[in-house]
Amino acid sequence: MTVTEKGNGKRTPLVEYLRERDGEKIAQSRGGKGLIDILTDERNGKVVGAVIVGEQDLLMVITNTGRVIKTHVSEVRIVGRNTKGVSIMRVSDDERIASVARLAEEEPEAEVEAAEIPGEPLEPSEPSEVEADPDAEPEAEV
Repeated sequence: MTVTEKGNGKRTPLVEYLRERDGEKIAQSRGGKGLIDILTDERNGKVVGAVIVGEQDLLMVITNTGRVIKTHVSEVRIVGRNTKGVSIMRVSDDERIASVARLAEEEPEAEVEAAEIPGEPLEPSEPSEVEADPDAEPEAEV
């Protein structure tokens, strides 16, 4: 899955990035100059991200203004390498896609029964406030 800054993207099967040499599939030969994945022009803008996804995954797209969408990967059409893709998210003229991330398929949460302590009634607990550590390293980069 490849996404551009102006909200366009596409899915392309990984096998389309392989070339055959001496009967063997290879990604690139020595001294290779790369492969075109998606056309970058005025319509698409620059590539923001490329992630390996599965049919059941979700895609989260975030703009520089903080808007977020979540969509099923299966809703994005599969097309060839050297193409422009399709619209994934509409962005205004002053807005750009800032990040894209793959989310694994959501599994339903299991219900957990509360443990009862003999002699004490069950009461809801007060929510605790947790402040983020400003010096903490980010967990992962997308």
